[in-house]
Amino acid sequence: MHRKDALTKWYDRIKQVYRVNIEDKRAGKDITSLALSHYFALNESQLKSFHKKGVDYILTEKKHPLNLPVLYEYDIFVIYRLE
Repeated sequence: MHRKDALTKWYDRIKQVYRVNIEDKRAGKDITSLALSHYFALNESQLKSFHKKGVDYILTEKKHPLNLPVLYEYDIFVIYRLE
């Protein structure tokens, strides 16, 4: 059984981070590609704003270099720490 409050928080986070929503899906858009495009366009300032909402780390691909402290790197991914 899903908890409505948890789903609401999850959906709000999806909209904030990936800037996609259910209307994009209903309109027939490729929301996976759209979400990734929006995510890789985020800059340090935008990502740091998530720290105020309780996000401490960002996982992204190495092709999305950021001027943030690197916590861990492997293969094609990097984990950055938000401060």
